[in-house]
Amino acid sequence: MQSEVLGVDIGMVLIGERDMSVSVDDPMFPAVYAAREEVPGAINAVAKLARKRFGGRVHVVSKRSRQTQPLAIAWLVERRFFARVGIGIDNLHFCLTREGKAPICEALGITHFVDNRLEVHSHLTTVPNRYLINGEDEEIARFADHLSGVTQVASWQEILDSLLP
Repeated sequence: MQSEVLGVDIGMVLIGERDMSVSVDDPMFPAVYAAREEVPGAINAVAKLARKRFGGRVHVVSKRSRQTQPLAIAWLVERRFFARVGIGIDNLHFCLTREGKAPICEALGITHFVDNRLEVHSHLTTVPNRYLINGEDEEIARFADHLSGVTQVASWQEILDSLLP
């Protein structure tokens, strides 16, 4: 039997709301990015899942521009994400497009993936267990044809309740 592997996105999955009033080109953007709050309970939930279900087999797979990749790394390091979850920074994978997550997940053997974008889930055909958290209504309506293969959740607690019965 194949080992289960958890994959998680960063934006709106680990890192919460972004300030839309500050663009990436604004000199204040790095400070605003660093100040973004964690999605409630996200890191503790991933850590608990890593220990109790996935045996440390957890990967972060995120679409980030080359400009925001270092900011995402700094955010994760500042919150001790890797230490708390019990994984190394080599379990962090970036791609430049949403569909770019699919080959990464396939190569890593990811069996469970948490993302806030239904569009991403539409590409993850090799991932049997997909969770949509903090999805936006407009985007969900646009990709509604793919909703049947995805479990919509309102919180990390719902994911914990589903995966740690």
